[in-house]
Amino acid sequence: PVGFGSAVLPVLQPMLASLLEAEGVADTIGWLYTPMALPLADSVSPVLIVYDCMDELSLFLGAPPELLLMEQGLLHRADLVFTGGVSLYRSKRERHPSVHCFPSSVEAAHFRRAAPPPLGEPLDEPADQAVLPRPRLGYSGVTDERMDLALIAAIADAHPEWSIVLVGPVVKIDPATLP
Repeated sequence: PVGFGSAVLPVLQPMLASLLEAEGVADTIGWLYTPMALPLADSVSPVLIVYDCMDELSLFLGAPPELLLMEQGLLHRADLVFTGGVSLYRSKRERHPSVHCFPSSVEAAHFRRAAPPPLGEPLDEPADQAVLPRPRLGYSGVTDERMDLALIAAIADAHPEWSIVLVGPVVKIDPATLP
């Protein structure tokens, strides 16, 4: 069993209590990335609970049916809520008095080191994309069950002269199902 389901919590709760006791930790802060962990956090009576909401987990394949109810409980218990983007912020801001948006970003200093070529000079293409015909439509990010693969297939079928480039990990779906 994985996650924070009913089969796992009875194992994790005494382990966490034992660890906190052994380390002499009296006051804890619960920093939760999933509402499913609320019973684990509650078992150690945290002095503060932060809900770090980086995804709409209820939209994931195999999301537990009780997830939305658990999220309602977490939003009621949390002292502070962070969201990983504007759409998540908009969906949570009316449900909690202290919601703060932290959208995804990049490490600008790191990427700034990749200076562009002199004006008028072309950029070097990635070797694995150089053979692809143009135009190219690109996506960078996680490819998972939340993507509308039927739409991507329809675009590819309607325009076989286009190259569709998906850059990033393929998770929780079989890569063979990609159009």
